[in-house]
Amino acid sequence: MLKALYVIMDIEAKIIGGGRSGSGESEISEISDSPAGLIVIVEAYTKGKATQRQKITFSSHRGYRVLDEGDLMRYEKCETFHQPYCLYQIIKGGWSNGEITEPDILNVSKATSVREWFIATTNMSINVLSDCKPTLENV
Repeated sequence: MLKALYVIMDIEAKIIGGGRSGSGESEISEISDSPAGLIVIVEAYTKGKATQRQKITFSSHRGYRVLDEGDLMRYEKCETFHQPYCLYQIIKGGWSNGEITEPDILNVSKATSVREWFIATTNMSINVLSDCKPTLENV
């Protein structure tokens, strides 16, 4: 009987920016995917009041996934994500190059070394596969 050997890579990430309330909550309030690109709106709250709204735009992308932070507990172990920011670039160990996937999943993305971005909030998070560096603006 063959046994699978799984090696789980530690996540390495770089802060890109976008403030996130350190003491309050934050969430993804809007996702828009159209031919014009992928737009993600992140809102930060302090004492239940929205204090900051950020728009993150990818002019193009290969794909993305949205998950509750409870489904990404391995990401919680990465100290970089404990910073008060919402936008990061995954250098290694993320969805495209560190997580265990079924055979023939993400083959093209892995072969082209597409860049991976991570939008973190206290309620939901998004992994985005895109070679385009996202723009970030306060709205």
